[in-house]
Amino acid sequence: MKNALLLLSLLMMTACNDSSTGGGSANTTFTPSCVTAQCRSKQRILEIPGAENVFFTDAGRLFVTGNANIYEVVKESGEFRALPRSVGTAGGSGFGGMAQRGDTLYVNVFDDGGLWAARLTESPEFSLIHPLGLTMPNGLAAGPSGELYVVNGPLELGLTLPDPKVVRVRFSASDAMQVVEQSDWLSLTGYQPNGIASVGRSLFITASRLLPPALGVLLRVDIAADGSAGEPEELFQFTSIPDDLSVAGDALLLSFFSEGAVALVSQDGDLLSRSEPLSFDSPSQLRLGRPPLFEPTDILVSEKGLLIPNPLPYGNALSLYRLIP
Repeated sequence: MKNALLLLSLLMMTACNDSSTGGGSANTTFTPSCVTAQCRSKQRILEIPGAENVFFTDAGRLFVTGNANIYEVVKESGEFRALPRSVGTAGGSGFGGMAQRGDTLYVNVFDDGGLWAARLTESPEFSLIHPLGLTMPNGLAAGPSGELYVVNGPLELGLTLPDPKVVRVRFSASDAMQVVEQSDWLSLTGYQPNGIASVGRSLFITASRLLPPALGVLLRVDIAADGSAGEPEELFQFTSIPDDLSVAGDALLLSFFSEGAVALVSQDGDLLSRSEPLSFDSPSQLRLGRPPLFEPTDILVSEKGLLIPNPLPYGNALSLYRLIP
């Protein structure tokens, strides 16, 4: 029983992260209809140790986070390469969710509990800009007024008590690297939250829970006119421990981490398509492709594999999930 609980805890620590600006709701021209092996084929295109999150900027640049670095994916002479972009290292369990504001990309970091950022120059270098003071800053999304929403969860590290919540971060109007306010925006007691995506004034959050009737849930929380949080609404329940999610046209793409599958769900919570179990090595995030590197019908999937560093050919990958002609 002790070992089972430990395994479940490790699974629920899988990180996330999502934002809509740049990587999510910006791609509204295509809504997938199928995410099964009958309509798509998977190709492992890059080795990324502990691959955690996938993000396309507004210009179509692709960034992937992993255990020890933030990578930019480029294509040279027909081959994909992963260029490390962080200053120093996150330590080993690493970098998580990403979000874009203007010409700046922000990244959550588990090891130091901080918010990192970099200007999207030709060769960006990410570094810590704000200590969030959280033990598991996971999902990350940009809001409608330039604020960021940070998910703290699914579990606390160390000896601290669980504190599942969404934190709001606001910035100086003149300096995208200067945080002027951090506040607890929404308590999620009873859940182990993970990923977050935004559409207009609505936030979609993936979460786990230990009590029946379902292990995984998809929540929607509306942002009120005064900026406060509305009441969380459960849209969809499922049997897998989830990780991140992203916006795909009029729908959402969800990663089912413990089931090794991905799913397509409407923004009203209806299951539209679901891949076969064990079709991915513990997927942590997935997003629609963007030119110039990929077709808008492509789906990029980060396959984390184990939650501890491992040399095995299981996970540690960025995969392309492409429509079969």
